[in-house]
Amino acid sequence: MANKKTVSTAAKEQVNKVLSQAKESLKILEVARTFVKLPSNPKELTNEKILASLKKLGVATQEEVQSLRARVEELEATVANQSARSSDRVINDTLV
Repeated sequence: MANKKTVSTAAKEQVNKVLSQAKESLKILEVARTFVKLPSNPKELTNEKILASLKKLGVATQEEVQSLRARVEELEATVANQSARSSDRVINDTLV
């Protein structure tokens, strides 16, 4: 019985997360509408128009976000390596 409750709670949390994301997307589109002249008829909206509007607002593309994530991971690895080498030097200096 507890397992069903956990699954139900997890499902509710997932639904709430999706709804929250949808509401946030609507807010972004409303803000975009104020800055960029979008057609009032949703049928006139095309992906190209939406992408152009979001680009004008400075919203990053999925590709740009993935590139940034990769760069952050790369930088984190560099920092971790430098930190490890620094720790090794301290240990070696202590032993000498």
